Amino acid sequence: MDLGHVCLAVAIGFGVLATSASRATDGFARPLPPLIAIGGHAFAFHFLSPTPRTMPVGPIHAIWSGAGIVPVAALGWTLFRQTSTHRPMPVRACWRSPRAGRGSRLPTCR
Repeated sequence: MDLGHVCLAVAIGFGVLATSASRATDGFARPLPPLIAIGGHAFAFHFLSPTPRTMPVGPIHAIWSGAGIVPVAALGWTLFRQTSTHRPMPVRACWRSPRAGRGSRLPTCR
């Protein structure tokens, strides 16, 4: 494991900490959570900056977002009692082929 991978792992840890602390800011009513959020993001980007020297940017972003979303969701579920509010959205087929004329039977949006 080279320095780029270690820095990426540390940056992910600080990003998770900062994102979780930003939920606890309560509109900046308390001083400590905003300081943790701002400082955590600053440290995350500081440790993220040397990683493009050893890795391509695409995999860095994929690893950063993929490895960060699971712990952030787990911390939100355990610390803040957040649940999934996902509701399926209705999907309508709204397209028209460029070859479709007025008499075509393709679905359209109105």
